[in-house]
This record gives sequence, C-alpha cells and structure tokens, in this order.
Amino acid sequence: MRRVAGLFLAVTLALLACAVASAQVHRATYPDEAKDRAEGAVERLSKTDAGKILLKSIEAHGGIEKWFAGKAIRFHYAYRPVEGPAKVGTQTVDLLGSRAYVDMEEPECRVGYLGERVWTTMAPKDFPARFWALTPYYFTAVPFVFGDPGVKLAMFDEPDEASGLGATYKVKVTYEAGTGDAPDDYYVAYIDKNTNLLTGLKYVVSYKPFMKGEMKHTPEKLVVYSDFEPAGPLTIARTHTTYATNEDGSRGELRTNSKVSDFQYGVEFDESKLQMPEKAMYDEALGPVEE
Repeated sequence: MRRVAGLFLAVTLALLACAVASAQVHRATYPDEAKDRAEGAVERLSKTDAGKILLKSIEAHGGIEKWFAGKAIRFHYAYRPVEGPAKVGTQTVDLLGSRAYVDMEEPECRVGYLGERVWTTMAPKDFPARFWALTPYYFTAVPFVFGDPGVKLAMFDEPDEASGLGATYKVKVTYEAGTGDAPDDYYVAYIDKNTNLLTGLKYVVSYKPFMKGEMKHTPEKLVVYSDFEPAGPLTIARTHTTYATNEDGSRGELRTNSKVSDFQYGVEFDESKLQMPEKAMYDEALGPVEE
C-alpha cells in the first residue's frame, strides 16, 4: 500500500511540475488583444509632436494595426562585425507577449526568452543569451517598438550633415525607470522627411553586465537602414550598417554589417519551443532566477 501511495505521490508531483512548466510558457490571449494594443500605441503617440512624427513613420512602414495583427514574426539575422565573432540565427517573436525562441547558427545554441526567465543551451559566459534574445528583433522592429509602454519621446536637434542621412526628423527615445533590462538605453531615430521611413538609429547600450567600472553606457553608434522591401503588409529594412560616431556626433568608422532575410509575417508561435531543454541553463546575468 505504501508503494502504491508513494507511486501516486510521485506521479502527482510529476504532473504538477509539468503543469507549472506549461503555465510558464503559455500566455493567455483574447480576440481583441491586437486591436487594443494598436489603439493604446496610437493614443500614447498622439500626445506629443515627437510621437506624431513617429506615428507617421510607423504608418509608412505598414501601420501599427497591421504590426500587431501579425501576432508573430520570424526572420534570419546575420550580424557580422568588422572585428569579433559573428552572431547568426533565426528569431521567432511573439509580438503581443514579447516572448521569443532563437535558433542560433553562430554560435550554435538555442535560446528561450520568457521575459523574466531566459534559458540557453550554451553557457552564458560564452554567449549573452538574455541580451541577444531580443536585440536583433528590436533593431529590425523599429519604428513599431517605439510605440510600446514605457517609451518617452522628444524632438532632437542635430544638423542633417552629422548623420549623412539627408533631411530627417530626429526623435530621441528614452525609457521610464524599470522598463526592460536596460532602461538607461537611449536612441535617436532619424526619419526621412520625404518618405517618413526610419533610415537611421543612433544608440547606446547600458546593459549592466557589459559595463565596467563607472561606465554608464557604451559610446554612441549609428545604424543606417537600407534595402527596404515589403514583408507582408510591412516595409522592413534588409540591411543594417553600423558605424562608430565621432566626438562631434558625425558618422565614424564602419563597425558592423548585418542582414535581415527570410522575414515571415503572421507565423505560428510554437509555445512548445519555449520549454526548457534538459541540459539548458538560465542566464542569470541580471540576478538569480527564482524557481
């Protein structure tokens, strides 16, 4: 009888563990979620002049309603710096839930991003899984992501000659405290005055595990976007060319060539791929993960 009771308890605990794991990767949805997210973004952006300019850029790229209506996207991203190792892989991102699973080719590993928890099949000391899990997505998904909650926008004053991007509107992007993993990041979005496409993005990185000593953020870099092509109802830049910036803010030396390919809109987001593999480990760069 004790053996039966012990077996029953073991089975019960196993089922409970599976239920907890399933709850961690499953996200409840509702029919009007995409519509509500789009309306919320429009409401936020419509409150300021900078937001209105950004909203025009979002429309030029396909519109916020179409963006959220896609629910999930998948794309291949090849990041190849002038110096240092490449990072190449395929990202599948839940647009409504900010979750992702990543199949890396260089280096070869898998990553699951569940928000608070990020797991990886490669030791975090060898690959910054938490940082990289959504980085290619963020740079590919501008200007749409600048309509998210927690984003603060303001017009930015800079001569057009500095970026070399021609006549552009310039919008500085900062974040409310507690937004994301690096709320001290900032960006300057360059929006072409003729097409309203976002053609450049100046940025810094403030991800704490990368900071040394009293360093608050990395030096500014400038991403120049080109090769704009349709991707379903969206318009996406296929080439991201990153430059250092000089002390006067002008474009400096080439740093990175990145390519976006095989962009798929409206794909199925397979939650089973968020299940943590047996030999995977959590990326605890920002602190221990609570079970």
